[in-house]
Amino acid sequence: MANSRIDKSFKNLTSFADEVLVECPYCKKRAIVFADQGQYTVPYSTKFKAKFRCSNCYKPIDENLWYGPITISPANANCGYCGSPLKYSKTVNKYQDKIEVKCQNCEQEKKYDVHYTLTYADNKQATDPYFGFQLWLQIPFDDNILWAYNFEHLNI
Repeated sequence: MANSRIDKSFKNLTSFADEVLVECPYCKKRAIVFADQGQYTVPYSTKFKAKFRCSNCYKPIDENLWYGPITISPANANCGYCGSPLKYSKTVNKYQDKIEVKCQNCEQEKKYDVHYTLTYADNKQATDPYFGFQLWLQIPFDDNILWAYNFEHLNI
């Protein structure tokens, strides 16, 4: 006997991520990222194949790079002087070898190696999960961003 309580219309976020409308980094018009997710997409496949296409300026990108924001934090999570946990992170748009962090406990400053985390969305912007380009379909809503990957995603 089949379970009648299962919602078969449910779609997770990756089901909309095969075509993502983005802002072209060159002409600032609408472009598309086409993605083949592959298998096992929770939340996103690490073995995806994505292609960027802008039908306005046709300029290519290096499809092996990340173009979006990056959150950096100290690689060593403890102060090099007193051993207290360091509470520091910052979103940047370029890589850095080291960051200077001031310990909240002993107030000593020291340069630390950096740990990077790719940033897909925050309360200022939403980006595609493949290259980090700003999503085309996004609008400020109170102190957050309302966003969608494409028109199908917008319609749910």
